[in-house]
Amino acid sequence: MDFDPLSLFTPAVSSITVDVAVLEQSVENLDTVKIENFETSKNIIALLLSNDDNDLVPLHIHDLPLLRMKPAFVVLHVFLKLLAPLTVHNFEPPAETDKDTNATFDEKLISPQEAKGALEWLHDKGRFSSSDQLASVATLADLLRKTFAAQYNGWLTRLISSDLDWLSEEDQDSIKTLAALRLAENCGRTAQPEFIRHIDIPGLSKTIYLKEPSLTSDKLGLKTWGSLFILGRRLAQTVAYLKGTVLELGSGTGLVGMVAGVLGFQTVLTDLADIVPNLTDNVELNNIDATVDNLDWSNPKSYLDKHNLPRYTTIILSDPLYSSKHPAWIVSMINTFLEESEDARKDV
Repeated sequence: MDFDPLSLFTPAVSSITVDVAVLEQSVENLDTVKIENFETSKNIIALLLSNDDNDLVPLHIHDLPLLRMKPAFVVLHVFLKLLAPLTVHNFEPPAETDKDTNATFDEKLISPQEAKGALEWLHDKGRFSSSDQLASVATLADLLRKTFAAQYNGWLTRLISSDLDWLSEEDQDSIKTLAALRLAENCGRTAQPEFIRHIDIPGLSKTIYLKEPSLTSDKLGLKTWGSLFILGRRLAQTVAYLKGTVLELGSGTGLVGMVAGVLGFQTVLTDLADIVPNLTDNVELNNIDATVDNLDWSNPKSYLDKHNLPRYTTIILSDPLYSSKHPAWIVSMINTFLEESEDARKDV
């Protein structure tokens, strides 16, 4: 005879009673609930898609164009432009702005024709059915990069590695180059490509734009340091610190020297030979009447010969010490170039 262990157990009397009729009615109502919930869900989705404020909803990686849908060149091009980092103002992290749609497109170098072409493809393929919604990508992109960093980098990597065989060869190169640029921007300061920093100093009549190339090797002069902003603001607030002709030593990206130029002083901005090209670009970018030249503190002979032993009323410099040799060199530069007069001064 087979032994069944369950025969040793006696089921306890349950205090829960089941009304079979009620249970059957509940099952019948379940389908109705499902249908009603489905209809409600559809209504919610429709409301979200038609809501004028849905451009405020955070971006998800799935909001970006899917490659399997073979998006048109103009769509990929516009999105990659809108995904560029926000403008850097002073030394604050990039922040959302209240720019209107047209101003956003202008800042991102997107023409009305490009925006229209992208919307024609996007109008029935997701949340970007209007110009306002499309422009919102620019302000929502930063949160997307932080929240879905791996997925964002993955989307860009797929763009770069894809054949994009539905596009022309020229368009393929353009998209891949722009995608590589966006990827580099998301990989830390030393990997970041060139960008323009906007500097607004109280008391100064104009915004100063500073081009900062990628940080390579030890070219610290290609970066704008915070102390330059402090000295520039100090000079703008108290113009009496500046007198006569002005010489800036170790100009770097040129912020302080350009402040002196904007304030109306005849200014010479100097730095090492490998820093001078970017320094020149910044002076020209801001349309400032100032002179840029190469001055090596360790051997100023070429500068002295070129300018016939010049002297300056004011010498300005900021954050000049990052080598044990610099203090002696700076003293030598001041002794060499500072004129002997009651107005002569140095601002550090």
